[in-house]
Amino acid sequence: MIAAAVVAAIVLVVVLLLTSGGGGSKPRPTAVTRSAPVAASEAQLRALPATLGHPVYWVGPRPGNTYELTRFSDGGAWIRYLPSGVSVGAPNQTYVTVGSYPVADAYAAAQRGARRPGATTASAAKGGLLVIPPEHPQSVYVAYPGAKVLIEVYSPSPARSRKLASSTALVPLP
Repeated sequence: MIAAAVVAAIVLVVVLLLTSGGGGSKPRPTAVTRSAPVAASEAQLRALPATLGHPVYWVGPRPGNTYELTRFSDGGAWIRYLPSGVSVGAPNQTYVTVGSYPVADAYAAAQRGARRPGATTASAAKGGLLVIPPEHPQSVYVAYPGAKVLIEVYSPSPARSRKLASSTALVPLP
């Protein structure tokens, strides 16, 4: 669980960095709590956007995987793809995870993140902006014009994160 806490802290820092307004103002961190991870069926995942009130992204169905769902008190969610035999809540951070975080203007937040020194940017499918923070290249952030959700694609392989984040496989749950 220590590794999961470290990843959660990194995600919070990166989201705060991407969503802070700049211009001398500092973000005011809020206390965001997360639920214990649970196994979720595809049907449960498909119901999630209606429950949360915003799109939730994933990289599509993966036969043989368990979908691990972690929800956040601010409406964010992680979907982690666990291979057969891996238990929900496993501390190992070697599995693809897609996060969906509600942000008032996610595209503007991604643009601010793109201006940070050392950030890498690229185009994502369907007109999106892809941002890779220099301090954590395993997490790739994606936002679309007009969107209210900042998407994170995590893999221990930065190349795989970027490939998934820029592909048409990254879609909102129907």
